[in-house]
Amino acid sequence: MHGKSCVVVLISSETAKRPWVKYEIEKAWKDGKGLLGIHIHNLSCPNNGKYLQGADPLAQYIFKIGERFVKPKTYNPNSSDAYGDIAANLDDWVEEAIKIRTS
Repeated sequence: MHGKSCVVVLISSETAKRPWVKYEIEKAWKDGKGLLGIHIHNLSCPNNGKYLQGADPLAQYIFKIGERFVKPKTYNPNSSDAYGDIAANLDDWVEEAIKIRTS
């Protein structure tokens, strides 16, 4: 994460269960980085054909910036073209997460 301005959490069936994911979410926020999640259950998995949808680890977080509360956004790409949806929107999602964190 060093030298990066945003952390993207790729969410599948096991993501929310992993202790390092929680650590990285909290560290990203503490370090002032943008933060967002992307469900990847519609992407190809080399082991199982497709990733399975899992719980959103960001759903349990609400962070405070000054006097306002912020919930990191999570995106669920279009199931008919998940790769295209991510490719078309990732830049905007990252920029929005950075803007939310820094404003």
